[in-house]
Amino acid sequence: LTENTIQYDKYLFKRIDKHLGQYALERLRPFNIMDFIEHLSQEKTQGKKLSPNTIQKHYALLHAVLEKAAQWQFIKDNPAAHIDKPKRIKPDMEILDTAECKAILEALSKEDIKHQALINLAIYTGMRRGEIFGLQWKHIDFTEKTITVKQECQWNTGIGNHIVERTKGGSARKITIPDNVCTLLFSYQKEIKKARNILRAHKEWKGADDIQDDFVFCATDGKLGHASQFNTWLNRFMKKHGFKRITPHTFRHMVASYLLAAGVDLQTVAGKLGHANTITTQAIYSHLLQSNEHKTADILQDMLKNE
Repeated sequence: LTENTIQYDKYLFKRIDKHLGQYALERLRPFNIMDFIEHLSQEKTQGKKLSPNTIQKHYALLHAVLEKAAQWQFIKDNPAAHIDKPKRIKPDMEILDTAECKAILEALSKEDIKHQALINLAIYTGMRRGEIFGLQWKHIDFTEKTITVKQECQWNTGIGNHIVERTKGGSARKITIPDNVCTLLFSYQKEIKKARNILRAHKEWKGADDIQDDFVFCATDGKLGHASQFNTWLNRFMKKHGFKRITPHTFRHMVASYLLAAGVDLQTVAGKLGHANTITTQAIYSHLLQSNEHKTADILQDMLKNE
């Protein structure tokens, strides 16, 4: 598990321990867990009730812990398996239509080269925010026009800003980038080289000795950049140009939606997004897949009519 996952599981386990910690494992029953879930549904944090998604995450962790206890024969059976799984509310997915996306790209052309490269990379690759900030120049092949995604930037209280040498999906993947993104990145690298040389001359550069080992979207002094800077800049940019507020993840949803609507197969889209399997992609974009399925009857009818 990544350090972020470990920290979040510890946060969840505090509530589990507080409510169920007094029970011996063999005395824990399904109704005790039902009572815990009911307690969570009434609990308030900073005046707000816990979301159904947060409640489900508590249940998922408790279920996993008790499943392991059963596997190791501390208990004969997992009591969490005998209650209904708390329902999770699927959040509304913000998708930009092509007109909105074109307007953003038009406004973006007036911004500095760094942020042009950043947003275009997000739009054309569907990379996660942490993956973009974990990108080093050595991961970009300008000849083949590909990017290798193999690590991501994360921040947590225990460690601070750091690199995790794997992605959320688990394995590295190679993404093809179009000519315009390749050109932007190449131009941006030239700008970085100039700034880098000036800072190195004044012994103020804190990045790598070799530019290939530098992070593409590093801080001004060459240090690893904070992925949260993406959100900060994007909020400011959208407000400045009168666009509705979105997050970096919106671009990721947009990539998946456009490709699926264009008829790209599920396996290819899952691979581009870095999902561990197509099940994740299918669960998130099921509404689009259903929409595509509706078209199949007309497609078959047209084909057979023509025949």
